[in-house]
Order: sequence, then structure tokens, then C-alpha cells
Amino acid sequence: MLELPDITMLPPTGQTVSYRSGDDGDIRPGWRHPRFTVVGNLVVDAHAGLMWVRQTPLIVPGGTATATVAARGMWLATNNYAVGDLVQGDGSPNNLFYIATAPSGPANGGAHEPPATTWWTQTPWTASAANLTSWSATAWNTAIDNANALVYAGFADWRLPNILELVSLQNFGSASGVYTEFPNVPTAFPNYFWSATTCPSDTTLALCHQPSYNFDTAAKATSMYVRLVRSL
Repeated sequence: MLELPDITMLPPTGQTVSYRSGDDGDIRPGWRHPRFTVVGNLVVDAHAGLMWVRQTPLIVPGGTATATVAARGMWLATNNYAVGDLVQGDGSPNNLFYIATAPSGPANGGAHEPPATTWWTQTPWTASAANLTSWSATAWNTAIDNANALVYAGFADWRLPNILELVSLQNFGSASGVYTEFPNVPTAFPNYFWSATTCPSDTTLALCHQPSYNFDTAAKATSMYVRLVRSL
């Protein structure tokens, strides 16, 4: 007897609004338990058994297992920061970010630039040293090389997601196609993300995904955005 797959093991589309009885928003088939768990700059997908970097631009350069979950906030004496936190300057200049090298703010109080800190600089994951939500676009081979070389949050097995993993993050309940667990996604066209999957009909192309418009193909030399994933 043929055993059919259980529909409850498939991810939901994210559509929760019903437009008529019997449609997707009415039935809402799929995973019935909370799917995503956010831990700092990481998102665990309980359904797929995957861990995602929530925002790749927030990866702290040179971070360690205990200093990689990025935090943003003004550097004030009343705030306690962990080593490795990204902290916005609050003085002159106040538009840059720093990596906290002490477990708390300055002891003498007041709002000013943090002492004995390192300026945050551009990484392969962000296009700006001053704007931590500015995503960097890279060519396909460079994206795979950077992902393979990354050590982040204590893990060294980060990789570029395949096309099915990438498309599984599309939220059909939102016009943007993005789940709220993944904020600050680029919206300017072409806001495509690379997958690790090569186009079978033309191996000079790779599959890419745009959250609001499903997936497409592009030349591997084209610069596109990057999501990072690892298997649990």
C-alpha cells in the first residue's frame, strides 16, 4: 500500500487571512507548532531543522561563541553591554558603531563615545561601515566561499541555502513575502538572494529567490544578497 506524505509535515505558507471557505487561509494546513524561535541574531526553524542567521549584516567581525549576538543601542553608563555587542556612538561622531570590549558602559557616567573600543568595519555581509542593516551583494562563488569560511555563534558549518530551503522562508501571508522573524530584508529591486543550487539546464546560472516574486536564475557572476543557514 502506498504511504502518502503527511501534510502536517509540510511548512505552512504563512497565509492566515481567508478569502473564501476552503482556501489556504481558512484551512491553514501544515506545521501546527511554533515554527521559528529567535535567539539574538539567530533563528531556529523547528520544522525544517535549520538555523538561520537572522540578519547577515549584523555579524560581528572576529566574534567568538559568546560574543556574536549583535546588540544595538546608545552607549550610556546605564546600559550593560556584552563583549562583542555592536554599540552606536553617542557623541562625536554618533553615526558610527563600535564593538564593545568591556562588559558594561563607562564608569564615569554620561553619554559619550565608548573608551578603548574598536571601530566596527565593513564585512563581506554588509555594504556599509556606518549602517549595520545595509546588506552586501556578492557574486555566487564569493558568496559560497565566504559562507564556507565563516565561524559565527560558535558554529563553523554555515553554508549557502539550497533553493528549497530559501523558498521555504517565503511568507505568502505578507505582500513583502518576509516573515517578521527576518527583519530589514532589502526591498529595492533587484532584492534577490542566492541559493547554492545550480541551474540544471545552464550551469553558468544559479537559482536565486526574491521573497515577493518566488525564484529565478541569474549568471553566477551577478551580485546578489546572501542568507546563511546551517543544519541542526
